[in-house]
Amino acid sequence: MPFTPFHFGPLSLIAAVFRGKICPRAFIVSGVVSDIEPLIVMVFGLNSNLHGFFHTFIGASIAAICLWALLFRSRKGMISCVAGAYSHVLLDSFLYTDIRPFFPSAVNPFYGLFSARGVYTSCVIALVCALSVYFFSSLRGQSQKGHP
Repeated sequence: MPFTPFHFGPLSLIAAVFRGKICPRAFIVSGVVSDIEPLIVMVFGLNSNLHGFFHTFIGASIAAICLWALLFRSRKGMISCVAGAYSHVLLDSFLYTDIRPFFPSAVNPFYGLFSARGVYTSCVIALVCALSVYFFSSLRGQSQKGHP
């Protein structure tokens, strides 16, 4: 995703659906942290792929372990960090030719499976669904507080 906000749709929806089974903050943070890599390439004008090492499953694993060790030290946090980081690699792999998810292999079997428009549209729909889940579960929680 050229803009990390698109990742928030699927990440938020998965976090909403699996609330209680994963750590939502760890999942969402690890799902967007990989985009620090292309940001650095763009800001500093580096002569490098936008989607480098941290857009591989090996790099995502290292990033997830570091993030977990720094912020989310629980079993649920570890699973959430790995799942979030892997979801980022997978989602971007549908869109970009420079991603090598199975590094050191140069093959990206996911590229082109879905159109860019389809991926972006799905991300927006996922965000709307996630917001709906959070909104309605919030309403349900408030109505249950009012009843003994």
